[in-house]
Parts: sequence; C-alpha cells; structure tokens
Amino acid sequence: MQKTKLKGANFWPLLSYIGLGLGALIPRILDLGRFATHDEVEFWLPRSESFLNAILSGRFAATALSDHPGVTTMWLGSAGIILRRLVHEWGGVEITFPLLLALMRLPAALTHTLGILGSYWLLRKLFPASLVAFLAAWFWATDPFLIGYSRLLHVDALTATFLTLSLLALCHYWYHTPHLSSLILAGGCAGLAMLSKSPALAIVPIATFGAFLSTFASEDRKKSRLSSLFALLLWGLVCTLTVLIVWPAVWAAGPLEVYQQLRVGVVVEGAKPHMLGNFFLGREDPAPGFLFYPVALALRNTPWSLVGLLLLPWAWQAQKVAFPSKKAYFHDLATLASFIIFFLVAMSFFPKKFNRYILPIFPSLDILAAVGIAWGIEQVTKLAQRSSLPQQQAKKVLSTLIACIAALNVAWYHPYSITYFNQLLGGSRAGAANFAVGWGEGLDQVAAWLNQQPDITGVKVAAEMVKSLQPYLRPGAQAFTPRPSLPLAKVGYVVVYLAQAQGTLFAPFNEFYRQTEPLHVVKIHGVDYAWIYQFPPPVANPFVADFGKSIHLRGFEAQGESKPGQNLNFKLFWQAKEKIALNYWLFVHLIDAKGKVHSQLDLPLLTRDWEKWRYLTTEFTLALPKDAPPGEYQVGLGWYDEANGQRLPFTLPSHPPSAPLSESANMLLLTQIVLEDHLAP
Repeated sequence: MQKTKLKGANFWPLLSYIGLGLGALIPRILDLGRFATHDEVEFWLPRSESFLNAILSGRFAATALSDHPGVTTMWLGSAGIILRRLVHEWGGVEITFPLLLALMRLPAALTHTLGILGSYWLLRKLFPASLVAFLAAWFWATDPFLIGYSRLLHVDALTATFLTLSLLALCHYWYHTPHLSSLILAGGCAGLAMLSKSPALAIVPIATFGAFLSTFASEDRKKSRLSSLFALLLWGLVCTLTVLIVWPAVWAAGPLEVYQQLRVGVVVEGAKPHMLGNFFLGREDPAPGFLFYPVALALRNTPWSLVGLLLLPWAWQAQKVAFPSKKAYFHDLATLASFIIFFLVAMSFFPKKFNRYILPIFPSLDILAAVGIAWGIEQVTKLAQRSSLPQQQAKKVLSTLIACIAALNVAWYHPYSITYFNQLLGGSRAGAANFAVGWGEGLDQVAAWLNQQPDITGVKVAAEMVKSLQPYLRPGAQAFTPRPSLPLAKVGYVVVYLAQAQGTLFAPFNEFYRQTEPLHVVKIHGVDYAWIYQFPPPVANPFVADFGKSIHLRGFEAQGESKPGQNLNFKLFWQAKEKIALNYWLFVHLIDAKGKVHSQLDLPLLTRDWEKWRYLTTEFTLALPKDAPPGEYQVGLGWYDEANGQRLPFTLPSHPPSAPLSESANMLLLTQIVLEDHLAP
C-alpha cells in the first residue's frame, strides 16, 4: 500500500496553529496562582461563588451581581469552582490558595487562547499574505499587556478577546465572503463582549459603519444596502439572543431592572473619578484629561508594535499601489482603525480612567502593527536580492527573529506581565512614574519574605490590600489594615505598597515611608513595589546610645525587687544601624559609687546575624549579691570583642564620646538602683 505523504502546503499551516497555540497558552497558564489582584479577591472570586450558587439553586434573578456586568467572568469563574471541586474530590489534592486561584483563572486563560486561535483562522481569510496573519496573531499572543490581564479572572481582557473576534468576523462577512456562520459568530461574540463589560457597546456604531462601507464593494448599491441592513439586523438579533441566553437575570429579573443596573455603572460610576483617586504624569490626578489614554497607548505598546504602527501609512500606500482592486483589504484595516479611534475617544470622555480600560483596542493595534512590520520586512529583504541570500529565505529569517524577540520579551516579564511598559519609552520605571500601578503584584514576594521571619506568627502585619496579602502568609501570621479606631497592638511589621505611595499615606504608613529605612524592598523589573518596615517595639524607659557605628540602644525595661539576694530582670531594646562584622559579647556590671563590681554578666550574642535596621531585644537576669551593702548602685553595660577584649566606644545624643567611669572603660551607665536593707520589713 502506498503511503500518503503530508504535503508541505498543509503541514506549515498546522504547525503555525500549534506554535501559536503554545505561544498563547504557556504564558497565560504557567504559574497562574502567583499573586492575587485586589479586584479578584475583593469582587470576582466571591461573585463567581454567588453566581454559581444562584444558577444551581434556580435563583436566576440573583445572577445580576455587577454593573460591569461581568457575566462571562462569573461564568468562567464558576467553571473554575467546579474544576476546583473535582480536583479536590476526585484527585484528593489539598486546595491551597494559589492552587484555588489558578484553577479559577484557568477557564478564562483557555478562553483567551482559543480566542487567539479563532482570530488567526479569521485573519488567514482576511489578509492575502499569511505572514501578516501570523504576525498579527503572534503579536496578540505575546503582547505582555494583554497577557498580564488574560491571566486574571477579570473583565477587560475578556472584552478585548470577544470584541476582536466579533470585529474580524464582521470584516469577513462584510468585505469578503458573506457566510451566515461569520455573521452568527460576530453577533455571538459581540453579545459576550457586552456581557463582559459595557464599553463593548462601542462595537454597535463600528458594525453600522462596516455595513455602510460594505455597500461600496457592490455594483448594485440599492440591493447591497438592503442586504447590509438585513445582515446588521440579524447581527443585532444574534447579539441580543446571546445576552438573553447567557445572562439569566435579563429574563428572570426583567430587562428594565438589568438596564438600570448597567446604567448605574456607566452613567453614575463611570461619570465620577475613582473613589480611591488616580495618578498620572507623576502626581495625584483624580480625573486625568484627554492626554491619559494616548500616553497609555504608547507606554503599554511593545516596541515592534509601535514601529509597525509608525510604518502603517507607508504600508497602506504601498498596498494601494500594488493591489488597487482589493478594496476588502483596506476596508478591514479601516474598520479596525475606526474601532481603535472611536473607542479611545469615547473612553477619554469619562473622568474615571485606568490604562487597563483601553485593553480592548490592543489586539486591533497588534493586527495593524503586523501589517506595518510585514511591509517593513518586505523592504528590508529586498536588499537580499543584492546578496547571495534569497529574498524569501531572508523574509523567514527576519520574521522568525522578530517572533523570537517577542517571545523572549514575554519570558522576561513572566509572571509579572501586568507590570510591562514599553522599553523604548522607559519601560516599567516610566510606567510607574506616570501611571497608577500596583494591583497586588509583588505582595506574594512580601508574604514570602515575611514568612521567613521567626516572629511572624507572634505579631501582626499592618498593610493595605490585606486580602491580596493574607492568603500567601503562612498559618498563624495575620495582616490587618490599621484604622483610627483600631489600636496598633502587637504590630510587628508595616508594609507600604507602591499604590499607596503614589497617593496620600495615612498613619502609621506615613510614619515609615521615606522617614526610616525598610528592612526589605520588593522590586519588580527595577521598580520598588513594596517596602517592609519593622514596627519598633514599645520601650518603657527610652535611653538612646550608639555603640560603635552599628549597635543602637533604644531603651530598657527592668522588673524585680531591689533587695540583696534577689534578681532583676532586664530587657534591652536595640536596632542594628549597619551590618555588623563580628559577634560581640554584651557585658553587664553592677557597680557601687567607688566603681567596685558587685555582680557581672557576659552574654555572647550573634550580632553578625543582625540585619540592618532590624529591631532586636535582649533579655537577661542580673543577680543581686546577698552580701551587697544597702545603698546606691549603677547598672553599666557595654560590648567587647572576645578575641582581644577591646570594648566598643559609645556615644550619647548631644554628648561627645565619653566614659562615665573612666576614659578607657567604655561602659554606659544605664540606670541607678537603690539596694534596700535585706533586713528591712
């Protein structure tokens, strides 16, 4: 029997789908539970639970839980809950919070991957050059801004995926092949986009524009307009049916009630600045103006997409000259460009702005950029005709190089793709200097550092965004948000997060940030995201002194009876001002007025292990001799190097270096005690 060989013409498209699928999937699901954003733990995780419970109990009107409306997010979160239960019950796996979060995010990440593959299928039908289609899908798949939000259980990335699918399907129907399946796909995806977030309504005027534009591709204008009008109505009908089917609250609670809820989100909430404020161009700005989104577009873009967009006008003109009869190609580009401009302008009118709000335009931007890059590759590889390298081979080499650079860029920013900003314009540092950043990323590293502290289960951690931090702390550790009415009892650490630092800090955070040195700083791609401070333990008797350059005494506590034969319990409070090179010994002497030592104690301490700026406590018991005569005594202390017996000099505030007993003693007189007569009643 003769074997059938797989032809190259069929092999390479299949390989491109596999490569694209892996390129989109891996960065979206790898290490998926690394950190939790504020909105997920505060809203979308509990909303998904409530949504699923409402569906299972038949309380369909109760599925109206958000004014976004976020229905697709809650459906996918519900699928994650079911997956979590299956893993727990059938697999017998203990569900930790990172695993729970990963399982609840997984359905959304898979949806985005399928959306990119579906878009690639449509792109291959729209563009005459397969290189344009692949680069467009690859730029989308490897766009760090899109990846960062595609890894979350949230609304903006889902809106982007469904909107782009709908736009591409509409382009295929209007300007290429008017298959009913394309129209149904476009209407269904438009409905899902609107169910994700209300700004997806922007597709309605774009669909109308596309229907009008399609009439110019037909010779029979009147017939074409009637056909386009019918198709537009059918598209709207499919979109409406999708909303009715996917969101039970529409028919259970009634369209008017659902409309009122959405109106509140768009008109009331969107028309006001964010309640927590905003940050733009290096300062607090609750309502940034029209410059906000253009700057966000430039800074959130990739260098190759930005270059591709700059090359697009020349690519457009070159294609018009080369293919003057291919109106469909230019109608596709015009529709995508119109959507980008319309969406950007429309969103700019709302005072409540965050750069993630324009995420829906980024797949379209990547597609247009691919057109420009493909033209640029064409121009560069024409030079290959003058060399020994064939032009087609040069195209493959150059396009592969660009694709690899895009993939390496994703790997570099993983798993914090959400922190990405354009390297050509300053990267993550420029982004943090110009926009509000910090949504929970990096708090996992804060928790990892705190979990290593031996006292973490005996103290509390003062922080904002507690719900994003607490799940990553080890059992027994407790984080809380200080409020004026809550006492700061047993606080051990204070965490200042970048999102706080970009606004107005309140107590106790303002008492630490830029006022004292942190124990640890969490950095992500060169940006300080969190500062961890140790809360100074309260001192009953403040007494400030410095031993050498590193050991700082803050004060002491003393308990016990001042009688011969009794013990005095001391607690000394220290802070390490520098890293200490040696392990010093602490000595404590009980001396009388003539300098005679009646009791002494030498304690070896591992001062080399003291971290810089760390607060530490030393406890010891000083025995009062039975035969010590009553009278006044001094408790003196100091530090010495065991190897040579040399003591560390000390200094007192506003006093020159001195030794109270002698110039060479280097012993600090800490406190005076009066020994009572042991025969006294």
